[in-house]
Order: sequence, then C-alpha cells, then structure tokens
Amino acid sequence: MLGNTDKGVEPIALRLLGVLARDADGNGPPLPVWITAGLAVVFTFPGGLSLLGAVRRAPDRLTLAPAVAWAVLYLGLGHRLGNWSVVPGRLWPLGVGLPAAGIVLAAYRWRGLPPLAGAPPWRRLTSAAFSALLAAPALVILTP
Repeated sequence: MLGNTDKGVEPIALRLLGVLARDADGNGPPLPVWITAGLAVVFTFPGGLSLLGAVRRAPDRLTLAPAVAWAVLYLGLGHRLGNWSVVPGRLWPLGVGLPAAGIVLAAYRWRGLPPLAGAPPWRRLTSAAFSALLAAPALVILTP
C-alpha cells in the first residue's frame, strides 16, 4: 500500500488484508474522524485569539512573551494532532493568520512595555516557570 502522507499506512493495509483493527495497529481502533477534525479546529484557533487579547491588555513583557509562545504551540498542536484531510482548507490560513497578527502587534508593543510590572516579581516569575513546565510535554508531542 502506498500513501501520500507522513503517517504510516500499514494499519490500513493490514485492515484490507482482513486483520482486525486492534491487531493491525496495536492501539485499538482509530479515533473517529469527527474527533480528529475537532482537534484540528480546537487547537488551531484558541492560541491566536488569546494572544490577540493578551496583546491588548498585557501590562508587561513577562505577560506577552508566554502568550506568543503558547499561540505558536497551540498552532503546532492543531497541525500535528488534527486531521486536516477532512477540515476545510480555508481554516488553516485563518488559524495561522490570528497568531501572526498577534505576533506583529506584540512586536509593535514590546518596546513600550516594562519588563516586569504588577504582582510581586517572585510570583510572576514562578507563574512563567510553571507555564514553561506545562509547555514541555506539548513540545514533546510536536517533535516527530
């Protein structure tokens, strides 16, 4: 079996040969199409939308930098986990455009923001470190 994709086609070939789905890929039956299409949409848009909101109300650079990182990370998760073969192709450029617009606006505001403002510095830095710890597993998912 040949496939024009970066995902393995061996489970499909084994299913065509009559092997049960749970034996073909070792993971059980694949996720339904509506779930994988939902993952594509759900992970693509929230990062860009939250970044646009953060750019508008960010009091300092320590708030803005993680928002940019999370927007890019969510976009990568939407691309990696979603089934883009069933989602309309017009949604991907829109999903990429939201974080891109947010990044441009963040770069525009960056010079005018103080490095750290608001809550006590130790609390803000702890929050940023915790955010980085949460992002680490997502980065592992994104690496092939």
